[in-house]
Amino acid sequence: MDLFNPNPGEETSRRQSLYRKWRSQTFGELVGQEHIIRTLQNALSSGRIVHAYLFTGPRGTGKTSTARLLAKAVNCLRYSPAAVAAGEPVPCGECENCRAITEGRAIDLVEIDAASNTGVDDVRVLRDGVNFSPTSFRYRVYIIDEVHMLSTAAFNALLKTLEEPPPHAIFILATTEVHKIPATVISRVQRYDFRRIPLAAMVSRLAYICEQEGIAYEPAALELIARSATGSLRDAQSLIDQLIAYSGQSITLAAAQDMLGATGSEQVAAFVDDMIARELGSGLERINSLLANGVDMRQFNRQLVDHLRKLMLLKAGGPDLPALDVTTETMQRLKQQAANTPLPALVAWVKTFSAADDVLRTTPYGQLPLEVAFVEATLTDGTAEPRPAAAERLAARPYQQPAAQLPAPAPRSTATAPASSASNGHPPTAADELATNTVGAQFIAPNAAPAHPSASEAQAEGTQAISFEQLQAKWDEVLDRIGARSKPIRGLLFDCTLEGYENNVVTLRPKYKFHRERVERAENRNVIEELFTKLFGKGQRVRIRCLPSVEEEREAARGSGGEEPMTAARRDPRVRAANNIFDGTIRDVREVR
Repeated sequence: MDLFNPNPGEETSRRQSLYRKWRSQTFGELVGQEHIIRTLQNALSSGRIVHAYLFTGPRGTGKTSTARLLAKAVNCLRYSPAAVAAGEPVPCGECENCRAITEGRAIDLVEIDAASNTGVDDVRVLRDGVNFSPTSFRYRVYIIDEVHMLSTAAFNALLKTLEEPPPHAIFILATTEVHKIPATVISRVQRYDFRRIPLAAMVSRLAYICEQEGIAYEPAALELIARSATGSLRDAQSLIDQLIAYSGQSITLAAAQDMLGATGSEQVAAFVDDMIARELGSGLERINSLLANGVDMRQFNRQLVDHLRKLMLLKAGGPDLPALDVTTETMQRLKQQAANTPLPALVAWVKTFSAADDVLRTTPYGQLPLEVAFVEATLTDGTAEPRPAAAERLAARPYQQPAAQLPAPAPRSTATAPASSASNGHPPTAADELATNTVGAQFIAPNAAPAHPSASEAQAEGTQAISFEQLQAKWDEVLDRIGARSKPIRGLLFDCTLEGYENNVVTLRPKYKFHRERVERAENRNVIEELFTKLFGKGQRVRIRCLPSVEEEREAARGSGGEEPMTAARRDPRVRAANNIFDGTIRDVREVR
């Protein structure tokens, strides 16, 4: 007898954590796993009990509890397929076998922690013992938790036993990382996927536990705890335990927020209102106010991402999505915010603040990453990154002329603007946007002709806005402008040499046959010609002409018995003399036409 603890049973019960005390003892007490309960009960009622199961899913969703319930059910003294089919409770929880499992004294229920028994020797001990018949149960049940931690050799040693175990043995494997389980093991077991527990079901279970424990609670506090647990009932029960130690026998929202370092949903919603209204000052002030009140910035950011996610789902899929598990009041607030925010902006905001979470974890600058994310989210409309003004973009290019020397852009009208396709009910093309984003579409030369010529000028034969020399000088800029709208097209043109520009015909020489074939494809040719027309066509259609590639010319020279151009150039005495004078090397050989 313990002199310091005359009633050890009561003391042990009082010290037991809530998640252990309120572990599910019947299938009816399992929360949020109805699909698994139904499958197992159907198997019990039909007598189709297999030799190996695999339970996989997030932590705290009931995998180990279900494994123990299955061990109880198959060894319950009242179990028979007919009894289960008749609706009798199995496991009963009252017979000797059920009580032995509940109290942890069942010899024929073997629980193994694979995280600390990872080696092949541990599996060999298990394999040698599995051949012995159970002592008092109908089946000897082996529950291997965190089975993904077993080594490759241990898995290989377990394969034969899993494939052909003795008739009295049942294996139940549990894991949170099913992707680490070898396919040879998965093919030998029945797999059951556990889901994260829904918010409403978790709050209901927590409320039941609090009522049974005589703990007063606020529903909003239980909802905050359930959200913080992210679908894990065990985590939620542990938080309840911690909150009882923090605030006593009363659970309030304020106490839960203080313990979790969280803030109210109203503060998060107000912060999102600041983003929608583009109120930079109000939002930054709110961040610093929350920090001064002791709010954990990373926790606040996570609540913010969760709120933005709900807005995105509501905007994209409507209020009936199962993922939108919120109260009626919260749904009304979400609908108001979603109505004032475009979907691309919500997607961009979710990405921005999700990326800020990892930075907040390691930064030495406190709330700065959250402030930067807020400013960035406020300045973007979600369709593209914030863009500087046209003059600023032009000045940012060191090789361009100063903005002051550029000619004034011609006034746009609905009749001549490139966005005329939009006026006809069609969205503007990439080339329309490209021309719109240039300053009057006159970036080639300061003395170039106006972007919108008169009818007589447009009909003039052979008239073109710029010369070949001007286009050649600005060819890199042309590629950059095209790359801003179509990187694949820029990639094709990057490997082409500009050979000429006359009568609105651009002559290109690709480096390889592959590029020539791609450029000459009808869809690519049309896009290139449309982009060229918008950039420097002066209202006339710019065509392209593709010469044989350098690769093809070399192959043709070899086939005709001629000497390869590079070899011929190296033997030419004039070229050799030039190399000696300028100490140069031959990089490429081109034919001048």
